[in-house]
Amino acid sequence: MGGIREKYGTLQSPPVIYSIFMLRFSQQHNIESKISEIQASLNAQYPIYEKRTVNNLEVQFANDGVQNVIQTTAENEHHFIDADRISAVLIKNDRIIFHTTLYPKDGFPAFSSWIFDSLIKIVETLNLTHYLSIGLRTIDVIEAQLDSQHSDYLNANFIPLELENIGLILNESRQVFSYKTHLGILLLKSYFLRNAGNGIPSELDNLANVLSHTKKFSDAVIIDTDHLCSPEGLKATPFDVNELSDKMLAAHAISSSVFENIVTPKAFQKWSTP
Repeated sequence: MGGIREKYGTLQSPPVIYSIFMLRFSQQHNIESKISEIQASLNAQYPIYEKRTVNNLEVQFANDGVQNVIQTTAENEHHFIDADRISAVLIKNDRIIFHTTLYPKDGFPAFSSWIFDSLIKIVETLNLTHYLSIGLRTIDVIEAQLDSQHSDYLNANFIPLELENIGLILNESRQVFSYKTHLGILLLKSYFLRNAGNGIPSELDNLANVLSHTKKFSDAVIIDTDHLCSPEGLKATPFDVNELSDKMLAAHAISSSVFENIVTPKAFQKWSTP
């Protein structure tokens, strides 16, 4: 399957609708004092700023496994959003998240460049010297057209099981696969939804709702590829732009190979044209 990407190159109309990059670091207690400086440095690209407070539920258990304490803690989220609400940056006490609904036509190199343009400014302002992990997550929506079926786009393992022959109409289906990679863990989720809405999994609603979502999908298969890269033993990695760029590229290559093994050559042919 590796030859598919080489044959068709960068896809001109890929099915990706949402892309996320996360950099997680040890919790910082001076984030709030740095937000004004970060806002000034990002304002040209992200003129909309929104501060939100979320409640995190922390459950503690006694030694015998019985639930002991339920504690709710408030945490501030700082969202820096572009003028069209297509892309945004989220900063919390322990992570930086870049997310967009418009994946660059020039592919991952352009996506990576977009991230580093602002990431370096944020890291320098926060005086971050190390990070704990990175994550790349992509949401693809594959919607059958009038002249096609899901089997034209997906291999057999990801085609929803229809039982219309016995009078049953499929409403939704879900599959979850977990793979160990040399960089960390890759979670692959597949959903079929009769009414897929904007295609964003509900667990991402709180992050994605700062952006504008104009597309609506009906009967669709959603492919959610989530690659979390962290060193063994929860060790911290020195922040180095070249090293981080190489790790992102390696993580993307694995995720891309997974996607190539899910979809068909016919799908690549279709998506290779504008």
